[in-house]
Order: sequence, then structure tokens, then C-alpha cells
Amino acid sequence: NGTYRISPLPQSLTTASRLRAAMFAMSLAAVAPFASAETHEVQSPNGNVVLSVTAADGELSYDVKRGGKAVISGGNIELVPGKPHAFKSATVDTVEQSWQAVWGQISTVEDHCSRISVKVEVTGQKETLEARGYDDGISFRFMRPEGRGALNATFTCTHPFTDAANAVIPNGEKDPKGPLSFQGKFKSRLPFYVQAGDLHVGVVESDIYA
Repeated sequence: NGTYRISPLPQSLTTASRLRAAMFAMSLAAVAPFASAETHEVQSPNGNVVLSVTAADGELSYDVKRGGKAVISGGNIELVPGKPHAFKSATVDTVEQSWQAVWGQISTVEDHCSRISVKVEVTGQKETLEARGYDDGISFRFMRPEGRGALNATFTCTHPFTDAANAVIPNGEKDPKGPLSFQGKFKSRLPFYVQAGDLHVGVVESDIYA
């Protein structure tokens, strides 16, 4: 599971898990705690979204542009908050495949995206972080081989939108709460909805530990 909260930065949304949105942004790369900065960049299949990821001083950060305009700037991502994420290697490729849904209105789901896979070492264990950029959203996950020892992870990322942003969040059986400004912090269950300028974003999670 994950931690979801607003970071102290104005308009900065913190979440964990998988994101698919009407815009997008996300990715990874890592770096040895004292190595020089290293940046990786990918475009969505239609070229509308540019995602750049920087690894420096044991931390991961990212920026996103959509249609040539910056929409997220200086976001952070962590598997174990507060611990160095030592960079080992990174690959960039394109995924173009489909899979069969077990329920829903669409039986065949097209999976076409640009992908960054980054191997990092956190608390002495090697992990693979994967970030995907789609034409209509992004997703993140980390993967580990079967049989690997337990990792006390809280997959956390911040989303500092460049435009003023508001969120609508679940409220049990009652009407949703919001709109709430991204000033200060709050916790929320997923999914929830964000509007930042003309951008409309849905934040969801799915199958985190498969």
C-alpha cells in the first residue's frame, strides 16, 4: 500500500502507486548518493508529453511538459523515504502490446507507452523502478524478484503542478470533499481527482504488489 498526502510545497500533490491521468508525468532514474546529476528523457508515443527524470545526490526528481508547456516541475519519488537511492543502471524502451481484461466494457486493452526502467539500491537491496508515459497518462511501479526478502517500502511521489491546483477526494459514503487547495498537507484514499489550470487528472492505484 502507499502514503498519499499533499507536500508542504504549494500546489504539490503527494501520492503513491499507479497513475493514469488526462495529462501526465512521471518517471525515474536514480543516482549514487554522491554522483553527478544524470537526466533521462522520454516522449509519449504521440510526442505530446515529454518526461525528464534527474538523479542526483541519492534522490530522484522529474519534470513534465505537455504540448510544450511545463505542467509538473521538480517532483520527487522515493521507495523508502529518507534513504539514498543509489543508481545502478537505466534503460529506455517502447512498449506496444495488448492484454485481455477480466471484466469491464472493453475486452482488449492496448498498452502502448514509452518506458524508463531504473535499477537502484535502497537499504542494501536492489530494486527496479519503472515509469511509463502514455498519450493520456502515466504509471509508476517498482518490481522485485520472487523470494526476495522483505523491504519496508512506502512508495511516495510528489506532483508539484505549475498551475494552481485543487483536488476532490473521497469521503466514505458521503459526498466527496472539495475542491481543496494544494496548500499545506492532507491525506486521502484513492482514487481522487485534480484540476490544475486546464488539466484534469485522475489519480488511481492498481495491483501494486503483483
